[in-house]
Amino acid sequence: MQSLTSGWFNGVDPFEALSVEGTVSKFKELYAKGGYLEGLLEKYFLNKNTLTFTMAPDRDYSKALTAEEATRLSREIEKYGGEAAARGPLTKQEAELAEIQEQAKKQDVGCLPTLKVEDIPRNMEKKELKTGQIEGVPVQWRIAPTNGLTYFRGKFLS
Repeated sequence: MQSLTSGWFNGVDPFEALSVEGTVSKFKELYAKGGYLEGLLEKYFLNKNTLTFTMAPDRDYSKALTAEEATRLSREIEKYGGEAAARGPLTKQEAELAEIQEQAKKQDVGCLPTLKVEDIPRNMEKKELKTGQIEGVPVQWRIAPTNGLTYFRGKFLS
């Protein structure tokens, strides 16, 4: 049943997705004609409509990656005026951050909300289960605070 929700949320009628009789009968009809499965194999696997992907290891990959990263880093540093210019604003930002962190250490944290284990109830609140019928079909539901969302679970009994 959970596989229905994604289609249902995208506008697909869940009863249409549940009615597999049409799909099964169409398959039986095509299969009875003969060559149906063979045709699918030919179409999708045997007529060169496949992709072959081969990977080969590179022994120098980590060295090449390190060299590429160093090249990109030096290019970015040069773009912003060289090593000294790149270090200047960063040092200023580091000092500002250190100052903010020092101020935070001295602040009173007593005003912050806290939660202790004793604050959590040991027993979960039970929601009342209501029963009834809709057009002769037995129905059960629970009213819960879900911000307007409705959660539905269906069961088909034959």
